[in-house]
Amino acid sequence: MAIVLPLETEVLNELRLELLKFLSDHSGLSVPAAVSFTKMDDGDMGSFEAVGVGHSLTTKARLISDFAYTDVDGMGVLVSAFSDGHVISAVDFWRYDFGPILSFPEAKDLEAR
Repeated sequence: MAIVLPLETEVLNELRLELLKFLSDHSGLSVPAAVSFTKMDDGDMGSFEAVGVGHSLTTKARLISDFAYTDVDGMGVLVSAFSDGHVISAVDFWRYDFGPILSFPEAKDLEAR
């Protein structure tokens, strides 16, 4: 079951890392040993950038995978992973009604698109 928001930053970053690992595994990419997260300005839909320590973007990021889950109120959410070819550099959340997400997905909540 998705975890209801809001969450403490530390807990949210742990969930982001787990999501990053899941998306990386499904894309054949590695996860940096140390990563920092930056919230994207997306109307609180949950999107974030992931920057590995010692890693810089070398090319423009491209879409590598789409997954979806159902938010706690029944609304669908699309989760798109973007990569520069080495690691996942951004994860975009798109709630179908363009509102803020109400929950953060666990791997078991995600369905490939």
